[in-house]
Amino acid sequence: MLNKKGALELSVSTIIIIVIGVTLLVLGLVFVQGTFRKVTELSEGAFRAADEQIQNNMGASDKIYIPGQTFEVDSGESSTINIGVQNFKESGSEPKSSPFKIDVSGGIGEDISEWFVLPKEAVLVAVGEKKGIPILLTIPDGVIPGSAFSFSIKVLKGNSIYGQEVIIVKVKK
Repeated sequence: MLNKKGALELSVSTIIIIVIGVTLLVLGLVFVQGTFRKVTELSEGAFRAADEQIQNNMGASDKIYIPGQTFEVDSGESSTINIGVQNFKESGSEPKSSPFKIDVSGGIGEDISEWFVLPKEAVLVAVGEKKGIPILLTIPDGVIPGSAFSFSIKVLKGNSIYGQEVIIVKVKK
């Protein structure tokens, strides 16, 4: 009889531990899901704000728009630059939308892919439409604070240069 009582106590404590474990797991999953939802809402809000800035500040005749000429970023930190593109019809046989790509070149003397993350795919922009194309600027660790670099940002429509702007990147002290 004593063995049966011990077996019963073991199974009750096992069930309690399993219930507590499942409860903690569910609470953890709800917390992680809520956190990801908030992060997604924040990033979508940032892109909406950037598109709104491009819509409001880009002139009616501007082919491309970059919100500023100088960008200051700490060494090891990143900043998103939204490049506005407005697609103008340049010929009678042009399709309703055209592919746009971003190309960056500059005088840093090293691999530029450490500095910029560009969209891999072309972004389709309809004729008459304005669209923001985000690029990520990251200052690699070890870059001397106070340094300044010049980069040329080219917007390609198909394979030809559609517009070009020069930006200055300063490393914060």
